[in-house]
Amino acid sequence: MSELPTYCHSLLAAKAATALTFDDIAKAIGKPEVWTTALFFGQARCDEETAKKITEVLKMASGEDSVVSGLAGKGDGSFGVSGMVVRGGTWDGPPKVCH
Repeated sequence: MSELPTYCHSLLAAKAATALTFDDIAKAIGKPEVWTTALFFGQARCDEETAKKITEVLKMASGEDSVVSGLAGKGDGSFGVSGMVVRGGTWDGPPKVCH
């Protein structure tokens, strides 16, 4: 958990304070539960509108710009956790085996 970006810690603390489940939050923002969970652990990004909805659902202070920026992939440390798989990168696939 210590490897998570700062905004993730803020989200998880707010989630705990509201006692909402990931499913509750997902339904409130109109997104899948698995995606919502990944978002809270820095393994997904969203647009700023969705980020603001999340902070509203969690009753976070309106000045949570760092959380909104982090969720939208714009803040410091907002590019996921170590080992995160990023789609659309430059990975070409496994090495080819030559016989």
